[in-house]
Amino acid sequence: MRISCKDKNLTYHIENQALNASYISPMIKNNFINICGKIIQDQLVNKINQAKCFSVLVDELTTDVSRVEQLSLCVRYLENNLNIKKNEINNYVLKEDFLQFVPVNYTTGQNLATVILVTLKNLGIKCDYLLGQGYDDATAMSGNFKGVQSVIREVHPAALYVHCSAHSLNLALTHSSNIHHIRNCIGTIKSVGNFIKISAK
Repeated sequence: MRISCKDKNLTYHIENQALNASYISPMIKNNFINICGKIIQDQLVNKINQAKCFSVLVDELTTDVSRVEQLSLCVRYLENNLNIKKNEINNYVLKEDFLQFVPVNYTTGQNLATVILVTLKNLGIKCDYLLGQGYDDATAMSGNFKGVQSVIREVHPAALYVHCSAHSLNLALTHSSNIHHIRNCIGTIKSVGNFIKISAK
């Protein structure tokens, strides 16, 4: 098999391997991607557990191409910076990492909270170290009685809820801008987002 590739090692591998051992089929490529993702995810989980404190950040639900609603699960934690001497005060770096997209069937606060906690547990994260939560102001997420933050605080009372700062910035821009063009731009972006979300369903 002759291929056109700039990587000499890959070219040699493909041209000199048996056809049934080239490892370039879509299924094998997806397996490689999944394995790499799992390795990275495991390293992140290890760092989070070593930090012994973290906040969970969950963005609002989005619908993928197959019409399955998903939420994006991220964490914020402190990582010890090994490049700085141990006795220095600023030897920790604030990290914010994406963990995974999580499919959900029901969007009630109770169900979303259960999905978040079960996903964290399945990833191997020790939820005893959960000290913070960050969501937007949707009722299902931020509600004081049946919202995700209140359900999680019943199980982990130390997990304080803080409104998502990126969402706060978006709201501030939307509500306080007096510049006509900025208002129109943000309105257009929202309309496009809503159109994509509705058309995916």
